Amino acid sequence: MKDLIWAFLERVFPRIASALVMLGMTFFISPSTVGIYALAILVVTFFQSATDAAIRQIAVPALRTEIGRDFLARYSKRTPIVGALFTALPLAAIYITLPADTKAEFIPVFIFVLIPTVTARRVTTIAYHQKCGNWKALAKFQLIAALLSFLVSVPVLLITHSLLAPALQLFITELGFTILSRRALAECDVKEDSQGESEIVQETHNPHREFVHLSLYSMVAWIQTQADRVIMGPLAGAARLGEYTVATSIARSAGDAISTSTANVLRPRLFNRGDSEAATVRSGADAILLKSTPIAAAATATTIAGIELVLRPLLDNEWDSSLDAAIILSLTTGPTLFAWCMTVILIAAKRIRWAAPIKMIGALCALPIAFAAVQSIQYAATLAVVREVLVLGLLTLVARRYTPWISLCMMLGLYTTLTTIVALLLGT
Repeated sequence: MKDLIWAFLERVFPRIASALVMLGMTFFISPSTVGIYALAILVVTFFQSATDAAIRQIAVPALRTEIGRDFLARYSKRTPIVGALFTALPLAAIYITLPADTKAEFIPVFIFVLIPTVTARRVTTIAYHQKCGNWKALAKFQLIAALLSFLVSVPVLLITHSLLAPALQLFITELGFTILSRRALAECDVKEDSQGESEIVQETHNPHREFVHLSLYSMVAWIQTQADRVIMGPLAGAARLGEYTVATSIARSAGDAISTSTANVLRPRLFNRGDSEAATVRSGADAILLKSTPIAAAATATTIAGIELVLRPLLDNEWDSSLDAAIILSLTTGPTLFAWCMTVILIAAKRIRWAAPIKMIGALCALPIAFAAVQSIQYAATLAVVREVLVLGLLTLVARRYTPWISLCMMLGLYTTLTTIVALLLGT
């Protein structure tokens, strides 16, 4: 349980710092300038989904084989060059297309070109920390990095009223976390344990193939997230898009942090055992998910209560439909938690190649969700929940006997209860 809590804090600290700086931007920076910054963030997040999100999934098991460690070393050397080009070219294209009077405002975000280098340099380091269970240390590093970025970016925002503040906040957070985690690596037992691996594991382990499948999966997941908004805007209008965006932000922040942190804890727990038998994987996953599932359900209940008791009395009536949608979308926390963890299980089961096609089905669901938003934002939110359940069902079908049925049944029971409560709440 302690590992889950520290892993959750490790994920949530930078999100809080970023959210606070973004909130401050609304007081000093025009919406159009914030929109320019959002374009730059899209470039960075897409590259991170294709690389960093995928490599983190396989880094811990890769440490167990010489082939895997060689792959991580090559990744750390090549990604900075590829990443710099990948981010610099789109950022330059955005800069060129901007009006002359806004070009100067965009210049600070070019610091994002350095982020792929910073994140690539810590991949192996973070994997060793996770393998050794140093979740408390990782959370501490993230907290220090987030606080440092906040202390620097807030005065910059107050003085310059520019995009330099959020750009520095993101860069300093990433750089600080990398420096602190690398300096502390000596405290972790980093001995190579490939000698304990069988020849079959050494020969069948293909980190490059796994990385490609996970990269495709992460990119499709990114596309799914953006497709909802891209399609909904023209079909349902800016007002509905704004309502849906606010609802998503309210409903999923805590849930996403729980999902990623649980997957991070599950990964070393499964792969440190060196046993890919279905019963071993299933019991290992259940051991983690039986603890995180009640946390996810509690987070969902807290979100619903917060919307009803805090946000609804504070906001105008025009936001009621958005808040109703947020309550519905909060029900995605459980299925999303298991979907994240099922990707880890599929790696252990050597069936990760199925993950990207399944996620593509989820991305295609963006079209009916957008059409539903034309009628009602609540209908769109309901279909979004159905999509997450569908994706989880398909992942479970592929995983078959590797599926952690005990914890999955617990999640279904808890969220059936929460769904009933939501139906009664919104029906009154």
